[in-house]
Amino acid sequence: MFDQRDKKPEKSLEEMQEELIKLQKEMQAVLMKDRAANQIRLGYFDDQEFLVEPQAQPEEERIEYFVSKYKKNYKIKVIGIGGAGNNIVEDILRQYPDLVSENLMFYQLNTDSKHLNLLARNRSKAIRYLIDSPYTDGHGAGGDVQKARLAISQYFDKEVDEILNECDICIVIAGLGKGTGSAGSTYIINKAATKKIITLAYVVIPPNTEGSLSYEKATDALYDLLKDANAISQLRMDDINKNLNYLSVVERNQEISNNIGLSIKTIVNLINEQTIYNLDYADLITFFQKKDQLAYEFLVKEIKLSSSQENLVAQKLLSDDWLDANQLIVIYQLSKQLPGKLYDELNAKIKASVNRNAHIVFGSKYVDGDDNIITILGKKTSSLIHANNTLAYDPYNLISRPDQQIKNVITDDYLWNQAKLLEQKLAAINQDQTQNTFKNTNRADGKIETSSILNLLDQDE
Repeated sequence: MFDQRDKKPEKSLEEMQEELIKLQKEMQAVLMKDRAANQIRLGYFDDQEFLVEPQAQPEEERIEYFVSKYKKNYKIKVIGIGGAGNNIVEDILRQYPDLVSENLMFYQLNTDSKHLNLLARNRSKAIRYLIDSPYTDGHGAGGDVQKARLAISQYFDKEVDEILNECDICIVIAGLGKGTGSAGSTYIINKAATKKIITLAYVVIPPNTEGSLSYEKATDALYDLLKDANAISQLRMDDINKNLNYLSVVERNQEISNNIGLSIKTIVNLINEQTIYNLDYADLITFFQKKDQLAYEFLVKEIKLSSSQENLVAQKLLSDDWLDANQLIVIYQLSKQLPGKLYDELNAKIKASVNRNAHIVFGSKYVDGDDNIITILGKKTSSLIHANNTLAYDPYNLISRPDQQIKNVITDDYLWNQAKLLEQKLAAINQDQTQNTFKNTNRADGKIETSSILNLLDQDE
């Protein structure tokens, strides 16, 4: 039998070592052909081989890195407080279910457990809280503003702080004139304002048929909201009932929710939309910025037009409510077929519909199809309480109207408010100095209570 041990090696040990060294050198030569790709060398370690020359960063990566250093996802909290506020939030989520996201959250707060239980059956994406306290026992505030305020401040303050945590814009929706909505809206707006949060309020003013008590509670709450909120948007039931008298009660209420829902959707789109040219989040912050303690109201309108429309001569784009607007954001969603002449005419009509000194920022995006959508966000100094200085007024300075309409009848010595405080166009008439006395005026910390003024306004001249 052949024994493997009897076979002589073909190469000596020295020859095999030399061949191994040769193979190592050949492999090293192959690996070193591309130093950028192969920075580890066989056989030894040289830290100089790890010094790679810096390469230019691709443009897209540099832009993405620059943007990612800053906050992009702004948090918006929409809070419906009280029965009316709860119902409006529910209607908005029914119409726009996709609005809810990690950065846009809806809340329903109430002292009435029965109402919250009814809403819970709809399984909407709103987050519901019961304001539970011995003052209300889960049965509601019964129109008692003081009782509702105590319930919220003493038993729900921690929850309000949690809701407002990591919030950039707080939007409160409420019906005024009763307890929970009036007290809750003012409490939340005030707390959000102290946290330097942008605060907006949508409020529904009760009709005259509910009587002077509801009217006074609504006006007192409205006064506080105007002091603290960046801006408010009010819907007056008297106007809605008059202008929409052909609709059923349910349809009128739905119209309120539709208007508020469209307004919120517009604000959200302005924040999140990346393809609107010439508009960004800073424009929105500037728009809602509160200056010199002035009180502001805001309006939103959406207009749909066809590119085939020849002119707009016969069409009124904005109502008289916009005449006093001093700041606008106009967002065009334009068809690529829109004639330039029609675009120019649109701009001219919008400009003619507001204060001639109004500041207007235009933004646009192009869409497919024939339809054009114009969304207009307007802001004006509130005619409910015009404030050139502070909202802590003396009686004679409660309303200061600088415009030409009534400045000729207002003096420091004579002031009398005609009609209702809630009317957008307030008129003032001269009154004899001997009769210019405000009786039973209640003051607290140098501020006049609006309820005492309302009693005077309701009196005959």
